Amino acid sequence: MDRARVEFDQLAPAVELALADSRFNEAELVAAGYRRTVTAHLLVDLDDYHRAPDTKALGRLQRQRDKGGTGWLFVGRIAPNKCQHDVIGAFAVYRRLFDPAARLTLVGSATSVRYLRALHQMIGSLELGDSVTVADNVGFSELLAHFATSDVFVCMSEHEGFCVPVLEAMELGVPVVAYDAAAVPETLAGSGILLADKDPLVVAATVADLLVDDSKRMALVAAARVRAAELSLPNTSVHLLDTLTSWAREHR
Repeated sequence: MDRARVEFDQLAPAVELALADSRFNEAELVAAGYRRTVTAHLLVDLDDYHRAPDTKALGRLQRQRDKGGTGWLFVGRIAPNKCQHDVIGAFAVYRRLFDPAARLTLVGSATSVRYLRALHQMIGSLELGDSVTVADNVGFSELLAHFATSDVFVCMSEHEGFCVPVLEAMELGVPVVAYDAAAVPETLAGSGILLADKDPLVVAATVADLLVDDSKRMALVAAARVRAAELSLPNTSVHLLDTLTSWAREHR
């Protein structure tokens, strides 16, 4: 990672146009001395997310949900910057104070085996048992089943350049509670709950308050879908093509 940052700086003088997927990332390009920078959001085809979920996974997850209990979800690589440990800590408090039947699913492959091992140790030490599922190698249709059976998306990540899973949750009607860091506030644009404090009690209480207030939850879901539409492929692709066309004309 350190070497990549050095090479990132070294590339600046040779680059005519640098594209970033968020203003947060664009600021790093500017700081590194890239001469011309543009924010062009990721090309995500949100129509794909309205396919039918995996039937077997959906049935299994729905049977778990029918037993009662709030379903927490976070999607992202198992890596320290994603801060799954903060999600687990808040979830433990939530189960103790608000909903002893609550379930947490962490979807994502591990890029740090040591961190994954530490998460499993944390789950054990907090006596969370099978209330926490770490789901690796999840296919797209199974991912859709997880979103379809979850009540809240909780993101405590400290570094996200854009955070596609937040966009997925917004599109699929799962309200988002997130730590106010990196590009997450930009991606949400007011359509989720941002927290300046990752204290487990604060996070747990925020989730509890959201899920008992139907009007607040529905308002967030509605705002999130509007924001997701702004980041849909028809809009982002036009912006990207306009950006590249403009640059090409200048350098014809």
